[in-house]
Amino acid sequence: MFVEKSNNFYPKPSHIKKTKEYYYTKESDSLEKSGLTNEEVEKSREQHGENKLQEYKRKSFFKCFLANLGDPIIKVLIGALFINIIFMFPNINWFESGGILCSIITATVVSTFSEYSSENTFERLRKENENVVSIVKRAEGVCEIPSQEVVVGDICIVDAGTRVAADGVVLTGEAYADESALTGESREVRKKAGDKVFKGSLILSGGCEMQVEAVGQSTYYGTVAKELMSDTRPSPLKKRLSQLAKSISAIGYLAALVIALAYLFNVFFIDTGFNVSKTLAMVSDVKLLVSKLLYALTLAVSIVVVAVPEGLPMMITVVLSSNMKKMARDSVLVRKPVGIETSGNISLLFTDKTGTLTEGKLRVKEIHSACGNVYGSLSSLKKSPKYEKMVTLCASLCNSATLKGKTAIGGDATDRCLKEFFSQYSNEVQISYRIPFDSAKKYSAVGIAGEGGELTLFKGSPERLISSAESYLDSEGQKRPLKGEALCRLQACLSKLTSQAYRVVALGYKAGKEVEPNGIVFVSLVAIRDKIRKEVPRAIAEVQGAGVGVIMITGDNKETARAIAKECGIISPYSKRDLVINGTELKEMDDNALGSLLPRIAVIARALPSDKSRLVRIAQERGYVVGMTGDGINDAPSLKAADVGFGMGSGTEVAKEACDIVIGDNSFKSIVKAILYGRTIFESIRKFIVFQLTMNFAAVGISLLGPFIGVDSPVTVTQMLWVNIIMDTLGALAFAKEPHLAEYMKNKPRQMNEKIISRDMVKQIASTALYVLALCVWFLKSPTLSMLMMRGDEEYILSAFFAMFIFTGVFACFTARTGRLNILANIGKNKSFMLIMAGVSVMQTAFIYFGGSVFRTVPLAYGDLIRVILISFTVVVFDFMRKLMKKLFIGGKRKCQRENTCMRVS
Repeated sequence: MFVEKSNNFYPKPSHIKKTKEYYYTKESDSLEKSGLTNEEVEKSREQHGENKLQEYKRKSFFKCFLANLGDPIIKVLIGALFINIIFMFPNINWFESGGILCSIITATVVSTFSEYSSENTFERLRKENENVVSIVKRAEGVCEIPSQEVVVGDICIVDAGTRVAADGVVLTGEAYADESALTGESREVRKKAGDKVFKGSLILSGGCEMQVEAVGQSTYYGTVAKELMSDTRPSPLKKRLSQLAKSISAIGYLAALVIALAYLFNVFFIDTGFNVSKTLAMVSDVKLLVSKLLYALTLAVSIVVVAVPEGLPMMITVVLSSNMKKMARDSVLVRKPVGIETSGNISLLFTDKTGTLTEGKLRVKEIHSACGNVYGSLSSLKKSPKYEKMVTLCASLCNSATLKGKTAIGGDATDRCLKEFFSQYSNEVQISYRIPFDSAKKYSAVGIAGEGGELTLFKGSPERLISSAESYLDSEGQKRPLKGEALCRLQACLSKLTSQAYRVVALGYKAGKEVEPNGIVFVSLVAIRDKIRKEVPRAIAEVQGAGVGVIMITGDNKETARAIAKECGIISPYSKRDLVINGTELKEMDDNALGSLLPRIAVIARALPSDKSRLVRIAQERGYVVGMTGDGINDAPSLKAADVGFGMGSGTEVAKEACDIVIGDNSFKSIVKAILYGRTIFESIRKFIVFQLTMNFAAVGISLLGPFIGVDSPVTVTQMLWVNIIMDTLGALAFAKEPHLAEYMKNKPRQMNEKIISRDMVKQIASTALYVLALCVWFLKSPTLSMLMMRGDEEYILSAFFAMFIFTGVFACFTARTGRLNILANIGKNKSFMLIMAGVSVMQTAFIYFGGSVFRTVPLAYGDLIRVILISFTVVVFDFMRKLMKKLFIGGKRKCQRENTCMRVS
C-alpha cells in the first residue's frame, strides 16, 4: 500500500522502499490490479462525469438586483412611481418622483450588495476547501492529482489524514474511517477488502487501496447536496412585508378615492350651497368639469404617492447590513441577510450537544474500581502501582488512536481522550492482534504478551463487560469474585455516573487469546466528560426566557442525555420540557403523536441525523418557527428545511452551504446573539414604520385639508421633498442603529402569520397622526397664534408652520423609538440617532433663515422660533400622556385579573 510521505504519522516497516516522493510496501508490488490509462480515464469521464458536485448557480449582481426589485414594498413604490408619471405627466412632481426612484434604487442596490458580498465571502471559503489532492494509481504509475480529476475506475491510495474523494470499494489493506460527517455517529468504522468507502469520510488510521465506483453528483455526498436545491418556505419578514404592502396599497387607494370624491363634493355641492341649478351648470361646462376632474385625479395620485413609505425598503436593507457586519465581528457569518431577522422569530430550536453546548473536548475525570475506590488523577492512581499498570494497559493499548507528540490522532473522540490520558505504555508493548470496536458487540480487544503469557485486553460498554465478568481487580492488584455486594456496588456506581452526565467506558482483561469477553477480570470504570461550556446555562436560560423552546439532540443514552440537559438548564423546574425520548421511540411514533409531544420534549437521545428533517417538518406543520444546528453532510437537508439553519464553523462545507448563518466559534452563545439581533431588527423596523406612517398621514392630511380651510399649499413641493428626506433616508439611518436591548429577550416569539403592524401600533399611529394634524390646523387658522407672532401675514405664518411641522417630526422620532415614558432611554447607545436629529434641526433652522424663495421661507424672530419649537414639543407631552394612560389601563386590568383569581381560589 502507498503512503504519502508528508502525511505519514506512523512508523514505517523496515521493508518499505522509496520511489520518487512516495513509499510503497512489498505487498503492493504483487497487486495485479493496474491503474487506468489516459484513454480509459477520458472514456470514464465521458461516461460517468467529473468528480464535481453540481454547483449552485449563483446569480450575477444584475440578476440579484432584478430579483430584489420583487420585494413587496419595492413593488408598491414602483406602482406609485408609474401612477405618478402616467396620470400626472403634464404637471408631474419631479421632486417626488425622483425621491421615490432614488429610494427604489438605493434600497435595492444596498440589499443586493450585502447579499452578494456575503455569498462571495462564503464562496472564497468554499474554494479554499476544494484545494484537495488525491493519490491515484494510473497505468504510468502513482501520481498526485486534484480530487476533481478522479474518475470512476481509478485506484485511490488513502491513508491516515486523507479525506476520501469519491465513493468506492476497498481492494486491499485495512483502515479506520471517521464517517461522522455522513452518518452522525462519532465512532470509527473499520474498512477492509470489499467494504464501501464514501466521499467526505476521513481516514483515521491504517491505509488501503480503493477502487472508485461513483464520483461527483452520483456519490452519497452528491445525493445529499442535490436535496439542497429544493426551495424553502418564505421567511416571516417576507410574509409580513407582503401583508403590509397589500394593506398600504388598499389604504392608499381607498384614501385617494375618498379624498377625490370629497374634493368634488366640496366643489359641486358645498361651494354652490347645495344649489342644484348651479351644480348642473358647472357639470354642463365641459372645460370646467374636466379641469375639476383632473385636479381630483391629481389629489388622488398625490395621496397614493405620499402614503407609500419610500424609506422602509432602505431602512430594512441598512439595518440588516449593519447587523451582518456586527455579527461578523463576533465570528458569525450571515449568508442570507433575512436569516438574521428570522432568528428573532424562532420559537423552537433544535441544538446539537457536542461542540455547541459542550466544549467538544473529552477529558478523563474519574477512575472507579469495583471495590469502591475513586481516582481523580494519574498521581492518585500511581499509589496503587499494580492496579495502575493494568488500567493503563487496557486504556492505552485497546485503542485505535495514535500519539503524535502529546496529541492523539486517529480513532474516535473517546479513544483520543484515553490515549492522551494513559500514554505510559503506548509504545512499549508489542500487540499481537486487534479486534476493532463493533457497535453490535459493544467492545474492542487487543492481544499482548504479558508477564505470565498472552493477555487479551478489553474496552467497551459497561453493560457488556460487567455482565461478562466473573471477577474484578482490587486496588492491590488481586483478583476477587464479582458478585453480591461488589456487583451491586459497581452497578450503583455506574448508575450514578451516567446520571451525572458522564460517558463511561469499562476496562477488563483475560488470560490467553480470546475474541469474546466471557469470564473476564473486570478492571475499572473510566468516567469521561465533555465539559459544558461556561456560558451555556446562562444562554439557555436567556433563550427559554425569550419563549424559545430548546430541544437537545445527542447520540448519548437517555440517562446521560438527561443529566447533561439538566446541567445545561434545558430540563429545569422552571421549564415545561421534561421528556427525554430516544431514536427508537421516535421512530415508532406517528407524526401526530410526535407533534403533540413537541411542547414537552427536551432531549432526543440516540438520535440519527435523518430524525432531524422529520422533526423540522412536523414542528413547522405545528406552527413553530424552527431553528436547527448541524455540522454533518446529512444534517444539510434539515438545515435547509429549517426556517433558520445554523451551520457550525467546524462542520462540513455542504452543511455550511445549506445553512443561513455560520457560527464560527460553534458556541450556543452566538445563537443567542443571533436571536437578540433578529428581535432588535424587527423592533427597529416597527419603530420606523410608526414614525413614517404617522408623519405620512399627517402630511397627507394637512395637504388635503389645506384647500378646505383656505390654505391652498400648506407645504410646497420643495418643502415636501425635504420632509420626505427626513422621513425616508435620514429616518431610516437613525433607526437602523438602534441598540440590542436585553428586554427584547423577555418578549414571546412572534407567530409566523403575525402582522408587522400590531393593534397597539395602529392606535399609536392614528392618535399621534390625528394630534399632529389637529396641531397643524390650529397653527394655520388660530387667531391667538397670529397675535402671539411678531408678524401675522400669510408668508410669515407659513414659514413658521414649515418649521413647526419639521420640528414636530423630529420630536415624533424620539417618541417612536421607545415605548417607555422616558423618551431618552438608551439614547446613548444610538449616537447616530442624536447626530442625525441634531443635523436635521440645524439644517431646518438654516432653511428658515436662508431658504428664501426656494423653500418659501422668511426669517423668524428668535422668540417666535422658540415658540414654534415649544408648540412642536407638545407632541412629546401628548405621547407621554398616551403612554401613561396605556400603562395605567394595563396595570388596572392586571390588578382586576389578580383579584378575580384570588376570589375564585377563596
